[in-house]
Amino acid sequence: MFFVTRGVFFLLRKYSFVDKPHLYPHEQGRAPLPYPGGIVLVLNLLLWSPWILSSVADADFKKACYVLIAGGLTSLIMAWDDQKRTLPPLFRLLFQVGLGVFFGLTAIKIGYVSNIFGGIISLDTFEALQWTFRTDTIYLVPLMATIIWYVLVMNAINWSDNGRAMTSSVGLVTCVILAGLSLKLYLTDTTIASQNNSIFVLSFLSILIPTLFVFWRFDVRRACIV
Repeated sequence: MFFVTRGVFFLLRKYSFVDKPHLYPHEQGRAPLPYPGGIVLVLNLLLWSPWILSSVADADFKKACYVLIAGGLTSLIMAWDDQKRTLPPLFRLLFQVGLGVFFGLTAIKIGYVSNIFGGIISLDTFEALQWTFRTDTIYLVPLMATIIWYVLVMNAINWSDNGRAMTSSVGLVTCVILAGLSLKLYLTDTTIASQNNSIFVLSFLSILIPTLFVFWRFDVRRACIV
């Protein structure tokens, strides 16, 4: 992962795939920085995708493929926009909403939320807000919650790049916390569904955490990548 990061860093500088600080008043005067953050993450995920796909349960195989494909497509679109500045904000927003719809219908949706007074609140219980398509029942409340969550998280990460190593720090801390929660679920809930979900999340995090750590180490001493 270290060598992938170094290699991408070298190629992006060589081919001038860098940001444009002169477009932002608060960043004028610094040297342009390469854009390897999302690209490095996706490259490492794709390089290790055979191991990830072999680790997850058969029922989660398609879900893992969806995550890899969506991650790669998102990275390409956002990298293109960062470099060319040709994508209108409405297109980017609709793309994020589309991702939320896609995941809400096919893979990772928000089906419940934690109750601060204990237990969970299932969002699938709102029977009046559902739609039956062929033999599948689509619950609208979880779908809307998933869309809102994906859009909020993607923009929160996008807005966190104003400080040195801020984005990588947020991503690293988030992934470590998710890994801890997934490991706790794996050890405390022995049902097949929970075990499979924990392995699914931990498979991706085992690649993301080392990659983010390398990314953070590159950027924490001095701003060199974004």
